[in-house]
Amino acid sequence: MRYYLDSDKGIARKNNEDSVFFDENHRIFIIADGMGGHNAGEVASKMAIETFVDFLTSIKEFSAMEMLNAISSCNNFVYEASLKNEDYKGMGTTFTAAHINTDLVSIIHVGDTRAYKITENDINQITEDHTLVEQLHKSGRISRDEVLNHPNNHILIKALGTKDTIVPTIYSEKFKQGDYLVMTSDGVTDLINDDELKNIVNSIQEPENIVKKLIEVANDKGGKDNISIICVKFDGERELKR
Repeated sequence: MRYYLDSDKGIARKNNEDSVFFDENHRIFIIADGMGGHNAGEVASKMAIETFVDFLTSIKEFSAMEMLNAISSCNNFVYEASLKNEDYKGMGTTFTAAHINTDLVSIIHVGDTRAYKITENDINQITEDHTLVEQLHKSGRISRDEVLNHPNNHILIKALGTKDTIVPTIYSEKFKQGDYLVMTSDGVTDLINDDELKNIVNSIQEPENIVKKLIEVANDKGGKDNISIICVKFDGERELKR
């Protein structure tokens, strides 16, 4: 498997509150999009990833239950930090982590950073956004087209570190040779639709160049938010190589 990950602050933002990370020992990719004033969003995303990885490092055997325990641990850490430091008050972060075990990918997810499975002919959004408009769509109150253009489409109903408890969503997805796992922040998906994303991935095929191209396209379209992307290509090899 080949992978590449990168994060760019975009054109409109003064700092980057996104964080991307790969933990080689646990074969886990993480993307987090922080929020909060006084650079607290940047603190929250980095703090969440560091706490999550520290927790996993302390265990002997990896499992889905341990991912849940790790999420709970880092939620508590970020939440407590927001209570103790006035500059961090109200901070939080989205959080999407993917564990790769050969052809099986397990994902734990909070917020609206996304994980996609992209094949030669299709694109499937694995994760479901934890947003107000997605909830309205699921209840049948607005259409899918209205979700895309709704003025409140970034109001989160779940974020890590904003409350004392968190209930993430867990997904499990099989990948085969030639498939791609692509994880993005909303700085990408707000500007690049699913068809464009699929076409860029399948026309370029090399993870490093895919990531660089997506950052370029998002910035060409205004770069109004931070831009973060993780791309993993399943090429039949078990070892992950950058």
